Amino acid sequence: MNDEPKEANGPDTGPDTGPDPGASPSVRTTAGARDATRQDGNVSQSGEQGSRTGPAIPAGEAAKATNGPPAPPPRRVAARAGTPVPGRGAPPAVPRKPTQQQEQEDSLTDVTIAGQMIINTVTEYTQTMKPGRVITQAEGMRQQVSLCIAIFAAINTLDADFRPVLTTILGILHRERDAAFRETHLFRYWDSVALSKNQRRGFEKIITLLKTLADPKTRQTALRQVDFERLLQYGLTEKGRARLAAYFGK
Repeated sequence: MNDEPKEANGPDTGPDTGPDPGASPSVRTTAGARDATRQDGNVSQSGEQGSRTGPAIPAGEAAKATNGPPAPPPRRVAARAGTPVPGRGAPPAVPRKPTQQQEQEDSLTDVTIAGQMIINTVTEYTQTMKPGRVITQAEGMRQQVSLCIAIFAAINTLDADFRPVLTTILGILHRERDAAFRETHLFRYWDSVALSKNQRRGFEKIITLLKTLADPKTRQTALRQVDFERLLQYGLTEKGRARLAAYFGK
């Protein structure tokens, strides 16, 4: 009789060689399913855990489920002309060429009261005597006399501000050449004005000369075509003729 104690039946730590051929059919089925579960790369736990795991989700679908709908592409807005581009700074400002009227206004900063009154008289004439405006004969005669006196005063009496005032008068004559100073309107009521014969003749020649030379673009060509000395014979003082000749470079 063998007195050595029998070894207790513990767990089998040897290599798993599959289901015991002598085991019952139900045992063999369970073991086979467990082996198939281990061989399948989609699950890493037991067969029961694998049965609860859903089908594998593609990477793209998983990213959508995690991050939500994709963000829309950034909207590109065309830059307007003159809008500074980020990183480049504001575009350099393009200096505008001043108009003739702006140059005349800038030159009148130091004009005397007498010079400003002459300019105001000429400006008022252009507004009152413009075509289409109905005026009385008395008002028309008064405007003609006022214009004549203002032109002679600018040439004969002004000194330091003679040049800017005459430049302004020439600009007005040029702008209004088809309005108050056109040929059909310039000498209205002229036969009835209270001026001497020399004053009337002198004004006719001076205003015609100034109108001819009013445009600075054609001035030099016009100076070669007019009899400058003959047009200065009436109504001007010696100093007035010298100022006018110096202004036009004669």
